Amino acid sequence: MVNKITKMKNAAIIVGGIILVFLINACRSLPEDHSLSYEISKSDTLYICDASLINRDVAQTKLSDWITDFKIVHLEDSDSALVRGWRTYISDNYIGISDEASPFKLFDHQGQFLGCIGRIGQGPGEYKYVYDAALNEKNNRICLGDMSGPLQEYDIKGNFVRRLGEGFRLNKPGMRYEKDGSFTTTHLVFTGVTGFQYLRVEKDSSVVPVPPVQTMMLAGEDHKGSTIGFNNELWSWNNMPYLTYQVSAFDTLYAFKPDTHETYPSFTLKNHQNTFCLYNETPFCFLVFVFPGTDWTPPTNTIMVNKQEKQSYYLDVKNDFAGNLPVAQLATSIKNGWYYQMFEPYKLLELIDERLSGSDCSDKDRKVLEELKNSIDENGNNIMFIGKLKEHFDKGSLIY
Repeated sequence: MVNKITKMKNAAIIVGGIILVFLINACRSLPEDHSLSYEISKSDTLYICDASLINRDVAQTKLSDWITDFKIVHLEDSDSALVRGWRTYISDNYIGISDEASPFKLFDHQGQFLGCIGRIGQGPGEYKYVYDAALNEKNNRICLGDMSGPLQEYDIKGNFVRRLGEGFRLNKPGMRYEKDGSFTTTHLVFTGVTGFQYLRVEKDSSVVPVPPVQTMMLAGEDHKGSTIGFNNELWSWNNMPYLTYQVSAFDTLYAFKPDTHETYPSFTLKNHQNTFCLYNETPFCFLVFVFPGTDWTPPTNTIMVNKQEKQSYYLDVKNDFAGNLPVAQLATSIKNGWYYQMFEPYKLLELIDERLSGSDCSDKDRKVLEELKNSIDENGNNIMFIGKLKEHFDKGSLIY
């Protein structure tokens, strides 16, 4: 009996020791990251990352840490379905592709071409150049924003439904459908030319223009009356519960909350030697894509600022769903809660051959890559990798 009690006490001590070690490790905080600082206004936080202070050790991560439901989509090969690909929009069942000055094309997740949405022209339901789009699969709607003009709304079959915000002209818009069925859009704003920065189209179709933010207005008109600053671009990624966007003239990611009509800065990168950077935001991090520059050469072109851990690091991402092929531009490949990459067939074949020739290509990866290679028609339509963004970052494979 005494031996039994002694054994029970020893077991309790061992279990208690394991729990204590676990609690110590759980409470252990990461070292302070001096590259990050914050400006807090009301309940909003501006994250400021100093590029010169980011640890230059590259963190290795897998695509499976970021996404689920990975698919390889071979887009239909018919002549009417061919795309070059510019901006891509994904919902649970559809893939929409804005193909520069061509009609907006819609596919399903099996790559079947479903048809064009609207057409090129200047009449009702027509457009010159689709700059941005939004899919509302739940309500059977797609909205297309012309480079400069009104917003056009269609059903999923491509039939014209109405103009959103009738009477308002937008310049290079960014847009989104809200969960309640309303619609939010922003665009480039020019001093003395544009009287609104955002349009809110409510569920009852009423239109609410929101005045410009003075610090975000572009030059306006020159002495001849020509608009200055139209060469700037606007990007909106729509991975947050509210509209986030960046204008190339301003080195900051902004957020607009439709319920309060407030604009606030959410992220900026400083000391990057005037190298142009694109900013994206997800619920758990900010992502930065660094364009190649002459004055500043970072270890990789992707920076991650982890909002949960308040840490920043350079990323090297491998697609472990597809033989650990490199993911070159993660920061610009996540939109509307989906990850996507589009490849011309010969480009993907080159990427596969390069990976197969690597000394670190395992037998498992080699098998996956050979199967993918054999499925590719070099003269066929483009191929897409897509996947659903996770709600939380899985740090399981993050290695420094």
